[in-house]
Amino acid sequence: MGKPAYPEVLKKTKWEKEKGLVAKIIKSETGIGAALDGIQAAYDAIPWDKLDEAKAAKLRTPEEARQLYTDGSAVLKGELEVARKKCSEASALGEKVSKSFKSNPLVPKSAREYLDQMAKQSSWFMTILRDEAQKSLVKFAEAEKKLQGEMVDIKKDIDALVKARKDAAVLIGTALKTFQADQKQAQTALTTAEESAKKAETLAKTNPTQAGAQAKQARQASDTLQKLLADAQKRYGELQSNSTVVSARMGSADERVSKPVTALVGTFWTKGTADFQEITKICAEIKQAADKASGAADRAEIGAGTSQKSAGDFVKTAEEVFASVDSPWPMPRPLTRASRGASAS
Repeated sequence: MGKPAYPEVLKKTKWEKEKGLVAKIIKSETGIGAALDGIQAAYDAIPWDKLDEAKAAKLRTPEEARQLYTDGSAVLKGELEVARKKCSEASALGEKVSKSFKSNPLVPKSAREYLDQMAKQSSWFMTILRDEAQKSLVKFAEAEKKLQGEMVDIKKDIDALVKARKDAAVLIGTALKTFQADQKQAQTALTTAEESAKKAETLAKTNPTQAGAQAKQARQASDTLQKLLADAQKRYGELQSNSTVVSARMGSADERVSKPVTALVGTFWTKGTADFQEITKICAEIKQAADKASGAADRAEIGAGTSQKSAGDFVKTAEEVFASVDSPWPMPRPLTRASRGASAS
């Protein structure tokens, strides 16, 4: 109910105009002015905001609707009933004074007509106040019933989201262990690649064959790390997608859903978030290790390739020198390019 407009006829200023004429004829007090003051004061004392039916459309929970109904009922039985009583008293007084004026031909007709109208308006306003207040209470009761039905569905949404959050947290917690194992494997592969690269660079000038073997080992370690990285990134993407979906559902959920879910999942979701941040950090470290291993393998292969070329140049020079010498003996097999290629294989 909106605050009903106060009837013009019940304003004291209306009576004051008539009273000036009546006072010249009737010396005794009629009590009409005081009665009108009583209605106005009681009307002004009513907390109209507690009977505003427009609030029904903005309610979020059955408890809010029930509180509005309780508060509105208290107003109906309290301040509003006081105003209704004042209206009833003014109506009765208006009828009484009007009848008394009819027996006195000197009282202006307009004064009697005003009193009759005031009596009717007081009675009408008394009814309007009650009926409008009751309409608001009906709205509040309907809102409570409607919200109770909605809360059944909201409870289902809350349960579903809490389960999704719990499942996501468990999934992340389990995944963290796998990523931690990956981290150890990545560190082992990186160590192998770096050690093999170092050996390949050292052997490049003295033993080309072993340098090549070390370079191959470094590349294998690097490839292992690259596969590990690809698998880790794929699993990370799946975890991130799962978390994003749940978070999106949380974000789009009604406040009545998201708030309870946040309260219910607070502790374990805080851990889930921390675990996911740790996984993110591990993935970055695996990526860094993969890049380092790849660089080490590149260095090893460059070193091994350079030593093979140097060895080949040495054999070519030896062949040319041996060929320039008039010797009945063939060039020693270990120094021929053919034999070198066969031994390298």
